[in-house]
Amino acid sequence: MPSIASFQFLNVVELNPAPQSIFRLQTPANEMAVYRTRLHVQNERERAWLLDRAEAGNYYAMERLGEQLLEQGGADERLRGLDWILKAAELGSPSAQLLAAEHLLDGECVPERREEGGRWLEKAAESGYRPARVTLALRMLRGSGVDKQPARSMEMLSSTAIDGSVAAAAILAAYCFESSDPRSDEAFAWLQRCGASQPEQMVKIAVFLYLQSREAATSKGHARLAYYAGILLEQMRQRDMPDAAINLAYLLRRQELSGGRFPRLADVLDPLIPSKAPFVMMNQALRIAAGLNIAPDWESADALVASLDDIAAILAWWRGPGAQSTDTEGHLVLAWLLRHHLQNDPDGLGLNHRANLAQAGGWKIPDWFTTPYVSQKHSERRI
Repeated sequence: MPSIASFQFLNVVELNPAPQSIFRLQTPANEMAVYRTRLHVQNERERAWLLDRAEAGNYYAMERLGEQLLEQGGADERLRGLDWILKAAELGSPSAQLLAAEHLLDGECVPERREEGGRWLEKAAESGYRPARVTLALRMLRGSGVDKQPARSMEMLSSTAIDGSVAAAAILAAYCFESSDPRSDEAFAWLQRCGASQPEQMVKIAVFLYLQSREAATSKGHARLAYYAGILLEQMRQRDMPDAAINLAYLLRRQELSGGRFPRLADVLDPLIPSKAPFVMMNQALRIAAGLNIAPDWESADALVASLDDIAAILAWWRGPGAQSTDTEGHLVLAWLLRHHLQNDPDGLGLNHRANLAQAGGWKIPDWFTTPYVSQKHSERRI
Protein backbone atom coordinates (compact mmCIF):
# COMPACT_ATOMS: atom_id res chain seq x y z
CA MET A 1 0.00 0.00 0.00
CA PRO A 2 1.13 3.61 -0.46
CA SER A 3 2.74 5.23 2.56
CA ILE A 4 0.47 6.46 5.33
CA ALA A 5 2.39 9.74 5.45
CA SER A 6 1.13 10.62 1.97
CA PHE A 7 -2.46 10.15 3.15
CA GLN A 8 -1.90 12.40 6.14
CA PHE A 9 -0.74 15.20 3.84
CA LEU A 10 -3.62 14.72 1.42
CA ASN A 11 -6.17 14.75 4.22
CA VAL A 12 -4.85 18.09 5.43
CA VAL A 13 -5.26 19.44 1.89
CA GLU A 14 -8.73 17.99 1.46
CA LEU A 15 -10.44 18.59 4.76
CA ASN A 16 -9.54 22.24 5.35
CA PRO A 17 -12.65 24.33 4.68
CA ALA A 18 -12.34 26.81 1.82
CA PRO A 19 -11.24 30.30 2.90
CA GLN A 20 -14.61 31.77 2.00
CA SER A 21 -16.44 29.31 4.23
CA ILE A 22 -18.74 30.98 6.73
CA PHE A 23 -18.09 28.13 9.17
CA ARG A 24 -15.72 28.92 12.05
CA LEU A 25 -14.64 26.99 15.11
CA GLN A 26 -16.57 27.99 18.21
CA THR A 27 -13.51 27.96 20.47
CA PRO A 28 -10.17 26.22 19.85
CA ALA A 29 -9.09 23.41 22.16
CA ASN A 30 -12.26 22.12 23.83
CA GLU A 31 -14.31 22.02 20.64
CA MET A 32 -11.59 20.29 18.65
CA ALA A 33 -11.26 17.73 21.42
CA VAL A 34 -14.91 16.84 20.83
CA TYR A 35 -14.42 16.88 17.06
CA ARG A 36 -11.64 14.32 17.33
CA THR A 37 -13.59 12.10 19.73
CA ARG A 38 -13.85 8.53 18.47
CA LEU A 39 -17.25 7.78 16.98
CA HIS A 40 -17.84 4.88 19.37
CA VAL A 41 -17.11 6.17 22.86
CA GLN A 42 -15.92 3.50 25.22
CA ASN A 43 -18.03 3.81 28.37
CA GLU A 44 -21.02 5.48 30.04
CA ARG A 45 -18.85 8.23 31.48
CA GLU A 46 -17.65 9.24 28.00
CA ARG A 47 -21.18 9.05 26.64
CA ALA A 48 -22.41 11.30 29.45
CA TRP A 49 -19.59 13.75 28.71
CA LEU A 50 -20.52 13.88 25.03
CA LEU A 51 -24.23 14.34 25.84
CA ASP A 52 -23.39 17.09 28.31
CA ARG A 53 -21.36 18.96 25.67
CA ALA A 54 -24.17 18.56 23.12
CA GLU A 55 -26.82 19.85 25.51
CA ALA A 56 -24.55 22.82 26.28
CA GLY A 57 -24.73 23.84 22.61
CA ASN A 58 -21.52 22.33 21.21
CA TYR A 59 -22.35 21.42 17.63
CA TYR A 60 -19.32 19.18 17.24
CA ALA A 61 -20.67 17.12 20.12
CA MET A 62 -24.18 17.19 18.65
CA GLU A 63 -22.82 15.79 15.40
CA ARG A 64 -20.71 13.09 17.07
CA LEU A 65 -23.58 12.04 19.33
CA GLY A 66 -25.91 11.97 16.34
CA GLU A 67 -23.52 9.75 14.38
CA GLN A 68 -23.28 7.34 17.28
CA LEU A 69 -27.06 7.07 17.69
CA LEU A 70 -27.56 6.63 13.93
CA GLU A 71 -25.35 3.55 13.96
CA GLN A 72 -27.32 1.87 16.76
CA GLY A 73 -30.05 -0.61 16.08
CA GLY A 74 -33.30 0.95 17.25
CA ALA A 75 -35.38 3.17 14.97
CA ASP A 76 -36.13 5.58 17.83
CA GLU A 77 -32.43 6.01 18.62
CA ARG A 78 -31.63 6.65 14.97
CA LEU A 79 -34.28 9.36 14.80
CA ARG A 80 -32.82 10.93 17.95
CA GLY A 81 -29.44 10.84 16.26
CA LEU A 82 -30.82 12.63 13.21
CA ASP A 83 -32.38 15.27 15.48
CA TRP A 84 -28.99 16.02 17.05
CA ILE A 85 -27.35 16.30 13.64
CA LEU A 86 -30.11 18.63 12.45
CA LYS A 87 -29.58 20.83 15.52
CA ALA A 88 -25.89 21.11 14.61
CA ALA A 89 -26.83 21.81 11.00
CA GLU A 90 -29.16 24.62 12.07
CA LEU A 91 -26.31 26.15 14.09
CA GLY A 92 -24.26 26.41 10.90
CA SER A 93 -21.99 23.36 10.85
CA PRO A 94 -21.48 22.41 7.16
CA SER A 95 -20.24 18.94 8.11
CA ALA A 96 -23.50 18.36 10.01
CA GLN A 97 -25.47 19.80 7.08
CA LEU A 98 -23.72 17.34 4.77
CA LEU A 99 -24.28 14.44 7.16
CA ALA A 100 -27.97 15.26 7.51
CA ALA A 101 -28.31 15.58 3.73
CA GLU A 102 -26.68 12.22 3.05
CA HIS A 103 -28.96 10.39 5.46
CA LEU A 104 -32.12 12.17 4.34
CA LEU A 105 -31.35 11.67 0.64
CA ASP A 106 -30.31 8.01 0.85
CA GLY A 107 -32.76 6.91 3.55
CA GLU A 108 -30.61 4.05 4.86
CA CYS A 109 -30.84 4.71 8.62
CA VAL A 110 -33.82 7.06 8.75
CA PRO A 111 -36.85 7.61 6.48
CA GLU A 112 -35.98 9.30 3.21
CA ARG A 113 -36.82 13.03 2.99
CA ARG A 114 -35.30 14.11 -0.30
CA GLU A 115 -36.51 17.70 -0.48
CA GLU A 116 -35.17 18.50 2.98
CA GLY A 117 -31.95 16.60 2.29
CA GLY A 118 -31.42 18.50 -0.94
CA ARG A 119 -31.80 21.83 0.85
CA TRP A 120 -29.19 20.92 3.46
CA LEU A 121 -26.78 19.72 0.80
CA GLU A 122 -27.12 22.94 -1.18
CA LYS A 123 -26.60 24.97 1.99
CA ALA A 124 -23.43 23.06 2.93
CA ALA A 125 -22.07 23.41 -0.61
CA GLU A 126 -22.85 27.15 -0.70
CA SER A 127 -20.74 27.63 2.46
CA GLY A 128 -17.66 26.53 0.49
CA TYR A 129 -17.27 23.21 2.35
CA ARG A 130 -15.38 21.12 -0.19
CA PRO A 131 -16.69 17.65 0.77
CA ALA A 132 -20.24 18.98 0.37
CA ARG A 133 -19.45 20.47 -3.03
CA VAL A 134 -17.94 17.17 -4.17
CA THR A 135 -20.94 15.23 -2.84
CA LEU A 136 -23.47 17.53 -4.51
CA ALA A 137 -21.56 17.42 -7.80
CA LEU A 138 -21.42 13.62 -7.76
CA ARG A 139 -25.14 13.38 -7.05
CA MET A 140 -25.98 15.82 -9.84
CA LEU A 141 -23.77 13.88 -12.23
CA ARG A 142 -25.86 10.71 -11.86
CA GLY A 143 -29.14 12.14 -10.54
CA SER A 144 -28.68 10.39 -7.18
CA GLY A 145 -31.35 11.86 -4.92
CA VAL A 146 -31.19 15.27 -6.64
CA ASP A 147 -31.97 16.51 -10.13
CA LYS A 148 -29.52 15.31 -12.75
CA GLN A 149 -27.46 18.30 -13.92
CA PRO A 150 -24.27 17.07 -15.65
CA ALA A 151 -23.16 20.52 -16.81
CA ARG A 152 -23.47 22.07 -13.34
CA SER A 153 -21.82 18.99 -11.86
CA MET A 154 -18.75 19.36 -14.07
CA GLU A 155 -18.57 23.08 -13.35
CA MET A 156 -18.73 22.49 -9.59
CA LEU A 157 -16.15 19.70 -9.66
CA SER A 158 -13.80 21.84 -11.76
CA SER A 159 -14.07 24.90 -9.52
CA THR A 160 -13.66 22.78 -6.38
CA ALA A 161 -10.60 21.06 -7.84
CA ILE A 162 -9.07 24.40 -8.77
CA ASP A 163 -9.82 25.56 -5.23
CA GLY A 164 -7.61 22.74 -3.94
CA SER A 165 -9.81 19.64 -3.56
CA VAL A 166 -7.83 16.47 -4.28
CA ALA A 167 -11.03 14.42 -4.34
CA ALA A 168 -12.67 16.65 -6.97
CA ALA A 169 -9.60 16.53 -9.22
CA ALA A 170 -9.35 12.74 -8.84
CA ILE A 171 -13.02 12.30 -9.75
CA LEU A 172 -12.58 14.48 -12.81
CA ALA A 173 -9.59 12.36 -13.88
CA ALA A 174 -11.61 9.17 -13.46
CA TYR A 175 -14.54 10.69 -15.35
CA CYS A 176 -12.23 11.48 -18.28
CA PHE A 177 -10.91 7.91 -18.27
CA GLU A 178 -14.37 6.31 -18.18
CA SER A 179 -16.02 8.39 -20.91
CA SER A 180 -17.05 6.70 -24.13
CA ASP A 181 -14.17 8.54 -25.81
CA PRO A 182 -11.48 8.48 -23.07
CA ARG A 183 -9.61 11.75 -22.65
CA SER A 184 -6.36 10.51 -21.14
CA ASP A 185 -4.45 13.77 -21.55
CA GLU A 186 -7.11 15.67 -19.65
CA ALA A 187 -7.27 12.95 -17.00
CA PHE A 188 -3.52 13.10 -16.40
CA ALA A 189 -3.71 16.89 -16.23
CA TRP A 190 -6.19 16.66 -13.37
CA LEU A 191 -4.02 14.10 -11.57
CA GLN A 192 -1.00 16.35 -11.99
CA ARG A 193 -3.01 19.13 -10.40
CA CYS A 194 -3.04 16.91 -7.28
CA GLY A 195 0.77 16.86 -7.39
CA ALA A 196 0.95 13.43 -9.04
CA SER A 197 3.40 13.48 -11.92
CA GLN A 198 4.54 9.84 -11.66
CA PRO A 199 2.40 6.68 -11.97
CA GLU A 200 3.12 5.64 -8.35
CA GLN A 201 1.85 9.00 -7.14
CA MET A 202 -1.29 8.57 -9.22
CA VAL A 203 -1.96 5.28 -7.44
CA LYS A 204 -1.72 7.16 -4.14
CA ILE A 205 -4.34 9.62 -5.36
CA ALA A 206 -6.66 6.73 -6.22
CA VAL A 207 -6.19 5.19 -2.78
CA PHE A 208 -6.76 8.58 -1.19
CA LEU A 209 -10.09 8.83 -3.02
CA TYR A 210 -10.99 5.38 -1.72
CA LEU A 211 -10.16 6.50 1.83
CA GLN A 212 -12.46 9.46 1.33
CA SER A 213 -15.20 7.01 0.37
CA ARG A 214 -14.74 5.26 3.71
CA GLU A 215 -15.75 8.52 5.40
CA ALA A 216 -19.11 8.61 3.60
CA ALA A 217 -22.17 8.65 5.83
CA THR A 218 -24.07 6.01 3.83
CA SER A 219 -23.21 2.90 1.84
CA LYS A 220 -24.49 4.62 -1.32
CA GLY A 221 -22.16 7.56 -0.67
CA HIS A 222 -19.28 5.14 -0.20
CA ALA A 223 -20.10 3.36 -3.45
CA ARG A 224 -20.16 6.60 -5.45
CA LEU A 225 -16.60 7.52 -4.48
CA ALA A 226 -15.21 3.98 -4.44
CA TYR A 227 -16.34 3.54 -8.04
CA TYR A 228 -14.14 6.39 -9.25
CA ALA A 229 -11.23 5.17 -7.12
CA GLY A 230 -11.62 1.82 -8.87
CA ILE A 231 -11.63 3.48 -12.30
CA LEU A 232 -8.30 5.17 -11.51
CA LEU A 233 -6.76 1.98 -10.15
CA GLU A 234 -7.82 -0.02 -13.20
CA GLN A 235 -6.30 2.59 -15.49
CA MET A 236 -3.00 2.42 -13.60
CA ARG A 237 -3.14 -1.38 -13.56
CA GLN A 238 -3.46 -1.38 -17.33
CA ARG A 239 -0.27 0.66 -17.36
CA ASP A 240 1.50 -2.19 -15.50
CA MET A 241 1.56 -0.60 -12.04
CA PRO A 242 1.75 -3.45 -9.48
CA ASP A 243 0.56 -1.22 -6.61
CA ALA A 244 -2.55 -0.36 -8.61
CA ALA A 245 -3.29 -4.06 -9.13
CA ILE A 246 -2.79 -4.79 -5.43
CA ASN A 247 -5.18 -2.05 -4.38
CA LEU A 248 -7.73 -2.93 -7.04
CA ALA A 249 -7.67 -6.55 -5.87
CA TYR A 250 -8.40 -5.34 -2.34
CA LEU A 251 -11.50 -3.44 -3.49
CA LEU A 252 -12.67 -6.32 -5.67
CA ARG A 253 -12.23 -8.86 -2.88
CA ARG A 254 -14.31 -6.71 -0.57
CA GLN A 255 -16.95 -6.43 -3.32
CA GLU A 256 -16.88 -2.64 -3.16
CA LEU A 257 -16.92 -2.13 -6.92
CA SER A 258 -20.11 -2.69 -8.89
CA GLY A 259 -20.88 -2.68 -12.57
CA GLY A 260 -19.26 -4.40 -15.52
CA ARG A 261 -16.36 -1.98 -15.90
CA PHE A 262 -14.01 -3.92 -13.65
CA PRO A 263 -12.14 -7.22 -14.14
CA ARG A 264 -12.75 -10.35 -12.09
CA LEU A 265 -10.93 -10.70 -8.77
CA ALA A 266 -9.10 -13.82 -9.97
CA ASP A 267 -7.79 -12.00 -13.05
CA VAL A 268 -6.28 -9.27 -10.86
CA LEU A 269 -5.16 -11.16 -7.75
CA ASP A 270 -3.91 -14.48 -9.15
CA PRO A 271 -1.05 -12.96 -11.22
CA LEU A 272 0.17 -11.15 -8.08
CA ILE A 273 0.49 -14.23 -5.86
CA PRO A 274 3.93 -15.40 -7.16
CA SER A 275 5.38 -12.11 -5.84
CA LYS A 276 4.58 -13.26 -2.28
CA ALA A 277 4.18 -9.61 -1.30
CA PRO A 278 2.76 -9.51 2.26
CA PHE A 279 -0.28 -7.41 1.33
CA VAL A 280 -1.04 -9.75 -1.57
CA MET A 281 -0.75 -12.84 0.63
CA MET A 282 -3.06 -11.40 3.30
CA ASN A 283 -5.56 -10.44 0.61
CA GLN A 284 -5.42 -14.00 -0.72
CA ALA A 285 -5.80 -15.46 2.78
CA LEU A 286 -8.93 -13.37 3.36
CA ARG A 287 -10.26 -14.35 -0.04
CA ILE A 288 -9.78 -18.08 0.69
CA ALA A 289 -11.26 -17.79 4.19
CA ALA A 290 -14.33 -16.00 2.81
CA GLY A 291 -14.69 -18.50 -0.05
CA LEU A 292 -14.94 -15.91 -2.81
CA ASN A 293 -15.53 -17.92 -6.00
CA ILE A 294 -13.67 -20.81 -4.35
CA ALA A 295 -14.42 -23.24 -1.54
CA PRO A 296 -13.61 -21.76 1.91
CA ASP A 297 -10.37 -23.23 3.20
CA TRP A 298 -9.22 -21.79 6.51
CA GLU A 299 -6.25 -24.13 6.81
CA SER A 300 -4.80 -23.00 3.47
CA ALA A 301 -5.45 -19.38 4.41
CA ASP A 302 -3.75 -19.94 7.76
CA ALA A 303 -0.70 -21.39 6.03
CA LEU A 304 -0.39 -18.24 3.91
CA VAL A 305 -0.38 -16.05 6.99
CA ALA A 306 2.20 -18.32 8.65
CA SER A 307 4.53 -17.69 5.70
CA LEU A 308 4.58 -13.92 6.22
CA ASP A 309 7.77 -12.21 7.31
CA ASP A 310 7.28 -8.47 6.81
CA ILE A 311 3.97 -7.39 8.33
CA ALA A 312 4.58 -3.63 8.52
CA ALA A 313 2.29 -2.78 5.59
CA ILE A 314 -0.40 -5.16 6.83
CA LEU A 315 -0.41 -3.70 10.33
CA ALA A 316 -0.31 -0.11 9.04
CA TRP A 317 -3.33 -0.64 6.79
CA TRP A 318 -5.66 -2.91 8.75
CA ARG A 319 -5.13 -1.02 11.98
CA GLY A 320 -4.75 2.39 10.32
CA PRO A 321 -6.76 3.92 7.45
CA GLY A 322 -8.03 0.52 6.29
CA ALA A 323 -9.71 -0.11 9.65
CA GLN A 324 -13.29 0.92 10.29
CA SER A 325 -15.38 0.89 13.44
CA THR A 326 -18.13 -1.00 11.57
CA ASP A 327 -15.76 -3.36 9.74
CA THR A 328 -14.48 -6.45 11.59
CA GLU A 329 -11.99 -7.51 8.93
CA GLY A 330 -9.24 -5.64 10.78
CA HIS A 331 -9.92 -7.69 13.91
CA LEU A 332 -9.50 -10.90 11.93
CA VAL A 333 -6.21 -9.72 10.43
CA LEU A 334 -4.85 -8.66 13.84
CA ALA A 335 -6.01 -11.96 15.34
CA TRP A 336 -4.15 -13.83 12.60
CA LEU A 337 -0.95 -11.92 13.33
CA LEU A 338 -1.34 -12.75 17.01
CA ARG A 339 -1.99 -16.40 16.31
CA HIS A 340 1.31 -16.67 14.45
CA HIS A 341 3.29 -14.59 16.96
CA LEU A 342 3.96 -11.96 14.30
CA GLN A 343 2.83 -9.04 16.44
CA ASN A 344 1.89 -8.17 20.00
CA ASP A 345 -1.62 -6.73 20.17
CA PRO A 346 -1.17 -2.95 19.88
CA ASP A 347 -4.48 -2.39 21.66
CA GLY A 348 -4.19 -5.11 24.28
CA LEU A 349 -7.30 -6.98 23.10
CA GLY A 350 -5.73 -10.40 22.58
CA LEU A 351 -6.32 -13.27 20.18
CA ASN A 352 -9.60 -14.54 21.65
CA HIS A 353 -11.21 -11.11 21.85
CA ARG A 354 -10.17 -10.20 18.30
CA ALA A 355 -11.47 -13.52 17.00
CA ASN A 356 -14.80 -13.05 18.80
CA LEU A 357 -15.22 -9.58 17.28
CA ALA A 358 -14.47 -10.95 13.82
CA GLN A 359 -16.91 -13.83 14.41
CA ALA A 360 -19.61 -11.34 15.43
CA GLY A 361 -18.97 -9.53 12.16
CA GLY A 362 -19.80 -12.60 10.10
CA TRP A 363 -16.46 -14.42 9.73
CA LYS A 364 -16.98 -18.17 10.25
CA ILE A 365 -13.80 -18.76 12.23
CA PRO A 366 -12.96 -22.42 13.02
CA ASP A 367 -12.48 -23.50 16.65
CA TRP A 368 -8.76 -24.21 16.23
CA PHE A 369 -8.08 -20.63 15.15
CA THR A 370 -7.77 -19.28 18.70
CA THR A 371 -5.01 -21.75 19.60
CA PRO A 372 -1.70 -19.94 19.07
CA TYR A 373 0.34 -21.52 16.29
CA VAL A 374 3.72 -22.98 17.22
CA SER A 375 6.54 -23.62 14.77
CA GLN A 376 10.31 -23.59 14.95
CA LYS A 377 10.38 -20.55 12.71
CA HIS A 378 8.12 -18.44 14.87
CA SER A 379 9.25 -19.73 18.26
CA GLU A 380 12.63 -18.16 17.48
CA ARG A 381 11.15 -14.90 16.28
CA ARG A 382 11.70 -11.88 18.45
CA ILE A 383 8.50 -9.97 19.04
